[in-house]
Amino acid sequence: MRERIALENEARKFGRGWMPDEDGILKGNSNVQLKVVDGGPDHVQKTLLLSCNVKPGIDYPFAGAMYSPGVALETWHPVDYSGIKSISFWTRGDGHKYYACMFNASRGLIPAKQGFVAGKDWELHTIPISAFGTNGHDITLISFVATPEPGKYQFELAGLTLGSGSWLGVHFVRLPVIPGSSGRFATEQLVVSKLENDSPAARAGLELNDRVIGFSNEKTTDPSRIAGILAGLDPGTTVPIQVVRGGQERVLEVRLEKHPDRVPGR
Repeated sequence: MRERIALENEARKFGRGWMPDEDGILKGNSNVQLKVVDGGPDHVQKTLLLSCNVKPGIDYPFAGAMYSPGVALETWHPVDYSGIKSISFWTRGDGHKYYACMFNASRGLIPAKQGFVAGKDWELHTIPISAFGTNGHDITLISFVATPEPGKYQFELAGLTLGSGSWLGVHFVRLPVIPGSSGRFATEQLVVSKLENDSPAARAGLELNDRVIGFSNEKTTDPSRIAGILAGLDPGTTVPIQVVRGGQERVLEVRLEKHPDRVPGR
């Protein structure tokens, strides 16, 4: 248990929503060691090093890492990324073939897979969403694994980008309904909990504790839905964000940018 917790903690250094991915859930014996280091290709800030030991014993053994784009602590929470056209990521490694796997709520536990080779030099891979047999409307997990041939594998992963990689620079917390309450606490709320320094959201005038009720002309209090909309908008796009501040509604116009650190969840 201590080893598992340490592995999960290391994965979270790469970003919120990242986890080790091993076949123990299917009664397999494969395992992975993860290490996060600073820097990477194309000015990204973090790189994930994966040492995978794929062991025989089940039909499709695997080991790697996975990313959950849904709300924190809600693995398998589907997210609507139907506005994006592709995912992209950088890899380098031992020259073996690996797989990017996409899970969707409509497909359940059977992922769609696309192979890629992690060569000795950094390479950017771009895969159309359509190659995974979906339009991205119900993504639950994305994983990067060594499978199915037993053996030891090593590769590095950096800069996973879903869609455009547009940057807003704001963190939200979703406040649940308080049973028996009235007024604002009788409905779910999405509140600004953190603003990154010199971010598009901060420059547009968004403030801590602003209550967000709409994003890009869509009424929503779901941070995962906002992430999905954001991924489908190009840097340079001006986005209206509807907030409530001091009991008054207002609309702030935010001009999106592309942030050098493109790891989702960071």
